[in-house]
Amino acid sequence: MPKQTQKERKQLVRELIDRQPYNRLFDAADVEAMNDLCGWNFLKYVRIHNPAYPTDTRCVAHADYDKNFVVWSWNRAISGGPILNQALRRAIQPHMRLNATGSPDFCAHCKSQDFLTLDHMTMPFSVIVAEFIKHHSEVFEGLGNKEDGGGWYIADPVLEEAWVDFHAQNADYQVLCRSCNASKGVKNAVQKSR
Repeated sequence: MPKQTQKERKQLVRELIDRQPYNRLFDAADVEAMNDLCGWNFLKYVRIHNPAYPTDTRCVAHADYDKNFVVWSWNRAISGGPILNQALRRAIQPHMRLNATGSPDFCAHCKSQDFLTLDHMTMPFSVIVAEFIKHHSEVFEGLGNKEDGGGWYIADPVLEEAWVDFHAQNADYQVLCRSCNASKGVKNAVQKSR
């Protein structure tokens, strides 16, 4: 079978999502198909109503490694998105999970308890990345893509350790709901004000 184009894969994912009922787990065959089409390797998917974008009828959440469901952009996964950001975010996931464990269970801005995310507070992630790249431009050559569909990662363990340490030294966090996180943008970081 010839390799499918991005357009063809996106259409197949749309069809797959459209036949899913809301708030029910995909069956095993559809999980496998979703993983194959998107190039990831998640264990579970569920179609949900997107609270940030009510007109989005194809919002999908996947189970992360802690078995919590997180909203995820299947469209960006197929398009490739910024692969460097994907690799850098993957490397800091253990640190982010550790910080999320002791975090409040409500949004720092609106106090919502729904669809919470851990967000960079003082220095946005993109700024931390830009500062790191100034000193480690070799990171662009040090990326790999997991054969199991797990996505992009930093292949050089020394470079990965440098990134994780740099990020830990420069990151502080706040809990935001997805809506507040989406509306703040990079320039307008929402501070813990209420």
